[in-house]
Amino acid sequence: MVREFRVAFHSFQDVRDFVCLASAQSFDIWVSSNWQTADAKSLMVMFSLDYRQPLKVSTNCSEADFLRFREEAARFVVN
Repeated sequence: MVREFRVAFHSFQDVRDFVCLASAQSFDIWVSSNWQTADAKSLMVMFSLDYRQPLKVSTNCSEADFLRFREEAARFVVN
């Protein structure tokens, strides 16, 4: 089941921290802007996204893994 939440980044450090967090997960994580989707574990690819709007984070993992990851990413989460 695909699970999603929205994030916002305000600096290079935010993006870098999120990529480090995503890279530590055992499941795939994707970040999408309006027309682009990026592998959240790739810093170079993540910088191709448009950060002017909140981004959608998608993953296909267990509910427990999703809740843990979302909690770890809480400082980036927006409604």
